[in-house]
This record gives sequence, structure tokens and C-alpha cells, in this order.
Amino acid sequence: MDLRFEIEIDDILAFHRYHFAHSKTVRNQKFLLIGLVAAIAIPASLIIESDINPNARLGLAVAFSVVFGIIFHVRHGSTLERQVKNLIAEGSNAGMFGPHELTVETKFLVEKTDVNESRHAWSAIDRVIETDDYAFIYLSSVQAHIIPKHRVKQGDYDSFIEMFKEAAARRGY
Repeated sequence: MDLRFEIEIDDILAFHRYHFAHSKTVRNQKFLLIGLVAAIAIPASLIIESDINPNARLGLAVAFSVVFGIIFHVRHGSTLERQVKNLIAEGSNAGMFGPHELTVETKFLVEKTDVNESRHAWSAIDRVIETDDYAFIYLSSVQAHIIPKHRVKQGDYDSFIEMFKEAAARRGY
């Protein structure tokens, strides 16, 4: 069974948006940073001498921490997206974009591009995530085959993905 599709930069960015939005590590880092700002702002508001009432200073520090948390949460995704674009721009990335072919063999999933061929044992498949527009066949906690539904050129997308979902379910993922 084969599936042929194209990968463009928007597909790479969609994967990173999905991954960072669902990563426990990224979520923990965001909360840690927001907590750190609050842990500095709140005591600082009480220590710094000012003519402003201590309760008002405390309220301002809490408000600052909340506003910082909201702004950071909203801007975090666009910041990560800009970083991914910058990282991609650093090299040639041959084989990352353009035509891709995934072929299912008895023991392997084979990916072919114009410049490379890789083989991954079925046991290397960590999990399969499907969104409205994509399927991500994870090979590790940070690496996945990205399959954009709207760019499939040849093959039965639904059957292909269902096969991987069933295999992952049998292994308990």
C-alpha cells in the first residue's frame, strides 16, 4: 500500500503548532515561566518602597502577572512558528519539502523523497494523531511523518491511516 503526497512549509508549521499545543513539556514550561514572573512581581511589589498603598501595589503585581500570562500564552504560538521558520531557513532542507511517498512493507514503513529513502520498523511507530487536515505518524516524541490530507496525490488516505491507527491500538498507544 502506497500513499503519495506533497509537503510544503505550511504543513511543517501545522505539525509544530499541533505538537507544541499538545506537549506536556511546553505546557509545563509556560506555567513555570508565568509562575516565575508572579513569584518575582508579587514579592517585589511589597518590598519596593512607594507612596502607593501596599494592597494597591499587590493588586498591580497580580494584575501584571495575569496580563503577562495572557499575552505570553497568546504570543507563544506565533513565536514558536517564527523560530521554526528561521530554523528551516538556515539550511537547504533537501527532501523535507516536495513529493513524498510512504510505502507499507511487511516489517517496515518506507519513506521516499527525491533525495532520500528511510525505513522505520512498525515497532518504531509511537502513535498516530489525526486532525481535520493532517495525520501525524509519530516515530518518536518529537518526530513524525506529516501527511496533509489536502495534498494526497495518490493512494487511499483513509485506509492508509486506519491501518496505522489499528496497529498503534494493538500496541496500546
